[in-house]
Amino acid sequence: MRISILGTGAIGSLFAASLAADPANEVLCVTYSPEHSDCINEKGITIHEKDGSLTHAENLRAVTDTSGENPAELVIVLVKSYSTREAVKSHPQIFGPDTTVLTLQNGYGNHLPLLETADASQILLGTTAHGMNIRDDGEIIHAGSGVTTIGALEPDGSGTEERLKKTAEVLDRAGFQTVISDDVFDAIFRKLFVNTAINALCALNDKPNKYIVSDPQMNRRSRRLVGEAVETVNAGGRSYDPDKIIEDAMHVAELTGENICSMLADVRRRRPTEIRAINGAIVAMAEENGMDAPLNREIVNEIEERFPF
Repeated sequence: MRISILGTGAIGSLFAASLAADPANEVLCVTYSPEHSDCINEKGITIHEKDGSLTHAENLRAVTDTSGENPAELVIVLVKSYSTREAVKSHPQIFGPDTTVLTLQNGYGNHLPLLETADASQILLGTTAHGMNIRDDGEIIHAGSGVTTIGALEPDGSGTEERLKKTAEVLDRAGFQTVISDDVFDAIFRKLFVNTAINALCALNDKPNKYIVSDPQMNRRSRRLVGEAVETVNAGGRSYDPDKIIEDAMHVAELTGENICSMLADVRRRRPTEIRAINGAIVAMAEENGMDAPLNREIVNEIEERFPF
């Protein structure tokens, strides 16, 4: 399959390297900087696994300019949420009328900019539980594995079942345990709750995930943020149990205790955060439902004032 990875950061590198290991795939890495593209083209991508083993892929290609490229059969969108619109508009060549577009980005609402380029029937949404970190030398640490869940934005769209089947098959062959969901927004909301619990607080306190559970002050605030998020999402028609969702989020924080969450990694590198797609998405949903989400609004303001990158 001809695959383009739009955004080859930590998680994008994992998908690129794993998919390129299958000789049936032709993988194009679309990056922001020429230095990053040059590094991939010269050295490939190296993934350090938790057991000490290495995954190294060289049979892939990286570009910053997609002029002259053919449309991909599958585009996996893994840029930061705030860059989605610009990235898609900058690389129209990789999108064609038959291209399947899969977003596995953090947060809620990433499908909206994709609708400016692709038809709803072409768009798949998803989440992945793989955790990644970037070393100072640019190599990637695979910090944790988990299920990748995908589903259709337009479940009854033309060719949707076949798109889902083909995408799941290519991901499974690359080693990603992939589940097709009839309600992919459930997976997105559940991951949003976890990110609401962990990301902003760890970024503000410069702590790994485990402190969400072990630090009493962080734990109280995390639980309140998630509770407000659940109330907001439920107002839109869902029926999540707040207590269960909160405990699930605490469990994830324990399981991934040593991980540096993506928002803290961004802050440490003095890069913009995805706060608007996480806690900010809760604020926006509340406003749409005639509600207020003051706790999540407050932490959005804190992040943006503390880290105005």
